Amino acid sequence: EQLNQPEAHLYQIDVQSDEEVINCFEQIGKDVGNIDGVYHSIAFANMEDLRGRFSETSREGFLLAQDISSYSLTIVAHEAKKLMPEGGSIVATTYLGGEFAVQNYNVMGVAKASLEANVKYLALDLGPDNIRVNAISAGPIRTLSAKGVGGFNTILKEIEERAP
Repeated sequence: EQLNQPEAHLYQIDVQSDEEVINCFEQIGKDVGNIDGVYHSIAFANMEDLRGRFSETSREGFLLAQDISSYSLTIVAHEAKKLMPEGGSIVATTYLGGEFAVQNYNVMGVAKASLEANVKYLALDLGPDNIRVNAISAGPIRTLSAKGVGGFNTILKEIEERAP
């Protein structure tokens, strides 16, 4: 049985390119008009910056993780606001490693801490426009990106023991 739903749209963008983000939201506006919300679940760090000692993180790797994992929310929110004239909701995905030091999470933990601060400042900034900005801190989930976190299975096992 077919549901009475509007057609789905899929957009691929490189969030390191302001031009691509701007063009993408312009296309979304043309395709669907106004939107009610955005879900930001974007993060990346080089493998070598997730493993080993945090103090050995390269400047390039640190900035890359910040750009993709945190700053991307800022530009996405800026462009999404243009399509939310009556308000809406922006939700980002974070993780416990942004609040506490988690072994082998390294540069991504710092990026998630930045993302969480970003969420707070965007909430303050966009609140008067009736746009809510929040973050969800989900537990560890087996995903392709989780495979990049050294000791992920140990983290998962500890969480399962503490919060069955």
